[in-house]
Amino acid sequence: MVPSGLRELSYSTMRFGLYKPIKTQLGAGSPRDTPLWKMMAAGGLAGGIASFIANPTDLLKTRMQAEEVGRPMLTHVQEVYAASGIAGFWRGASTTVVRAVTLGAVKMASYDSTKQALEDKAGMRKGTTANTAIASVITAANTVLCTAPVDYLRTQVMVGDGSKGMFTIASEAMQAHGPTVLWRGWMPQFMRILPYGMLQFQMMEKIASLLGTSMT
Repeated sequence: MVPSGLRELSYSTMRFGLYKPIKTQLGAGSPRDTPLWKMMAAGGLAGGIASFIANPTDLLKTRMQAEEVGRPMLTHVQEVYAASGIAGFWRGASTTVVRAVTLGAVKMASYDSTKQALEDKAGMRKGTTANTAIASVITAANTVLCTAPVDYLRTQVMVGDGSKGMFTIASEAMQAHGPTVLWRGWMPQFMRILPYGMLQFQMMEKIASLLGTSMT
């Protein structure tokens, strides 16, 4: 929970906070007038920057979840530093960034475009509970579909000894178990992302409304 909380306070804050400014810099306007590629580019870039900065928290979270005996986070910090120094905290950063770029692009663009489509086609005003909830469900499904393979590979890299890269692990896993192995664990991912996303989007929409602005 500790590294997971630290990760959300850093990674998610930057990912959501950078999305709209980057989208604006790309010349985007309202979701109705913004091409999908600009939404995906802004979401991907925001996610990539945030995930690289927050990689140490992701590494510690993954290591702690993967071991059978629960040891304190500080123990893992000492082990990583003793083995590889400061650079060791960025093990698996390439897979983390790839996942975050994919997740950011899909999640933000899917949510942005879905809530706009619900307003245009179903008359559900953006920012309402119903609009946000339905957009969150669709976004969660799209996110898991696109990020499960990278999430699987990222976990294998982070819990390994560092001798194998993402592509080697992917090749060996598919040769041994077939391509569907890359979606192993998709159901727990969906069960995590759906309630997490619904709460996150609902709260952010309400906060944005109170501040007199829009989330996306």
